[in-house]
Amino acid sequence: MKRALIALMLAGAMTHPAFAALKPGDKAPAFDAKASLAGKTFAFSLMTALKKGPVVVYFYPAAYTKGCDIEAHTFAETKEKFDAVGATIIGVSNDKIARLNQFSADPDYCAGKFPVASDADGKIATAYDLKITAAKEGVKDTHPPTNTRR
Repeated sequence: MKRALIALMLAGAMTHPAFAALKPGDKAPAFDAKASLAGKTFAFSLMTALKKGPVVVYFYPAAYTKGCDIEAHTFAETKEKFDAVGATIIGVSNDKIARLNQFSADPDYCAGKFPVASDADGKIATAYDLKITAAKEGVKDTHPPTNTRR
């Protein structure tokens, strides 16, 4: 597999706030962001990750919301398949890094298997021509920040 850029936008799993605008074959915009892996903050660079192989970039509106929870859990459960082809996974959301530290380490979601990046100001989404809209009413946070169940 070429070490060229592979960026997938999994718009079908994003049920409300963003709509993919890049077309297959479009060059993905480079970005740097604070990210979290297994609850630890680090600096993620798309360009650095691409030097190691293909990168799957997926956007989700917010951690601990039903569709996003399922999406993160699915990536965690299938991570070995991405590893087998040398691909890096990075999730990007509007969450602040403190929330992503919880989400990335949570065994029910990312389970420490792949990083998630903070795009709290929306600059990365904008670079990808994603339209960010307010969350729909009735979207329930499945893990409020004050919840200390673990």
